[in-house]
Amino acid sequence: MSEPSNELSLHREFADSVLSDLPTMHANNRSSGLLGTHPLRFDEETRTAFAQFEASGAFTNFAGTVQGGLLGAMLDDVIGLAACAFAGPDRIGPTVQCSIQYMFPVMPGIVRGSARVVRATSRLLFLEGHLLDAKDRVAVHCTNVTGRR
Repeated sequence: MSEPSNELSLHREFADSVLSDLPTMHANNRSSGLLGTHPLRFDEETRTAFAQFEASGAFTNFAGTVQGGLLGAMLDDVIGLAACAFAGPDRIGPTVQCSIQYMFPVMPGIVRGSARVVRATSRLLFLEGHLLDAKDRVAVHCTNVTGRR
């Protein structure tokens, strides 16, 4: 179920580079720039990536809360960071399945997210992610299956 320790150490360098190469990543990833994605760190022990997003007023729906599809995109971003930091960018395939549960509305402003690799096989990564609202509540939860190459 878990990766061999030598493979994890190989990807430690990538996890560090994800954070150090943020300006380059944003220049090449328009959706991350649109979402105001700021990768914060990757915790190898828990296999968890942390990021922060800037949800602008332009992200709101008719009720004045952040539109659900944009929250899903934020989760996809932080899940991608966790998957890449864990397995390496060359070994990640497309999303196979994604299920999102919306528990509280999210207001514009800073949104914090995390995603962790729950299980890894030779062909798939099973991940879960969360977005926290301004009251530090889990406002959105996601389970995800991503392919591996």
